[in-house]
Amino acid sequence: MNKFNNTQIIEILKAKLSFMKQEVKKVWNIDIEGEIKFSINNSNVLGFYRPYTKEIHLNKTLLFQYGELYINEVVVHEYAHAVINTLYPYGLFGDKSVRTHGKEFKEVCLHFGNRGTAFVSLFSCPQTRNRQNKTASEIRRGL
Repeated sequence: MNKFNNTQIIEILKAKLSFMKQEVKKVWNIDIEGEIKFSINNSNVLGFYRPYTKEIHLNKTLLFQYGELYINEVVVHEYAHAVINTLYPYGLFGDKSVRTHGKEFKEVCLHFGNRGTAFVSLFSCPQTRNRQNKTASEIRRGL
């Protein structure tokens, strides 16, 4: 599934995050603050963003298992949430015109080569039962 060792995956992750941070500064003129945490132990949870603490939580097991696929799908998805939360700090919780997976979110995702949907594509993940697209909630529920 993954052609890189764990050390290489961490380096690829760091490079991707550095690139996205620079790109966000260039395109949207904002700085993304916060931390990346490897706090998820449940294999059904891919990742999540906490706006109040500005933390992106990742699943280290899935990161090492799927490598670049996980980085390009899940990390980009969660980073897009951080970008939107920075651009619209009250929008997600006050102004309902900025939706969690709305057009602004999709634009950020698409900028980084992600489809910009609430779906993830872990193609070789056994839980997908040969389906290419599965929502995060479906994966969490074990569907």
